[in-house]
Amino acid sequence: MRRYIARRLLLVVPVLLGVSLLTFLMIHLTPGDPVQLMLGDQATPEAIALLKAKLGLDQPLHVQFGHYLINILHGDLGDSIRTNRPVMEEIGSRFPATVELTALSTAIAITLGVGIGTIAAIRQNSPADSGSMVLAIVWVSMPSFWLGIILQLLFAVEVPWFPIFGRSTPVFTLEWIKSLVLPAVTLGARSAAILARMTRSTLLEVIREDYIRTARSKGLTERVVIYRHALRNALIPVTTLAGLQFGALLGGAFIVETVFAWPGVGRLGVQAIFMRDIPVVQGMVLLVALMFVLVNMAVDLFYAYLDPRIRYG
Repeated sequence: MRRYIARRLLLVVPVLLGVSLLTFLMIHLTPGDPVQLMLGDQATPEAIALLKAKLGLDQPLHVQFGHYLINILHGDLGDSIRTNRPVMEEIGSRFPATVELTALSTAIAITLGVGIGTIAAIRQNSPADSGSMVLAIVWVSMPSFWLGIILQLLFAVEVPWFPIFGRSTPVFTLEWIKSLVLPAVTLGARSAAILARMTRSTLLEVIREDYIRTARSKGLTERVVIYRHALRNALIPVTTLAGLQFGALLGGAFIVETVFAWPGVGRLGVQAIFMRDIPVVQGMVLLVALMFVLVNMAVDLFYAYLDPRIRYG
């Protein structure tokens, strides 16, 4: 297992290198001049040339990319064009807010998704099964920005239980929890619906297996059969999907944080894209890629816990 973990950690290096190369090329080959955008339409050619030389944007692309990689190895992602602050500080100041939002959204998605899917499978063809699957289809069909606006109207305007936007500080207070609820539910609802449908279908397949019939014939209670034998095996494909959904949550955070004015890295990324703030966009993409790779590695390791037959050489 240690060798497997070491190999997976080494794979992070080429993945991040490929992501940084693709991001670098896509941003630098996109039409438009970020220096012109930053200085405005009234900027003189001399001022534009001077700032390009200062930022290194007048050099060939391969030279710029080489400098970019060397700086990354030294922990330097450059300075924001918009604020002149180091990118690490910009992302670091927003990162805790996104971690809070993504963690609670993931917890909501897994808890609701696995719970509703299990109930639907156990009570197949019952009103609870039909109702839960209809609810899942409705959640999947809702765009995140639309669901967020509906929740704001219902639970912040009509019934003022939660703040309409923003993140309350200090953290770990009742006001902070209330400010976190609506954006977390908005972000996690779609993933919960997808996980519920996957849990139902995989659990229905597992409970028809021979070893489940054998467990029942041994006189085990239905609760033990479902939760100790069937659900554990059914969760293997669900775990794979949950890892992929984590990437979807990171992407969805860009929209949800904008709708709720949540001061996280998603909102920072949207602002950086509109302002053509190249260093911040590159840092954001690297961060998302790193988190996605680490989460998928954790998912692979969780397989071994769910199914002892899985071993890595």
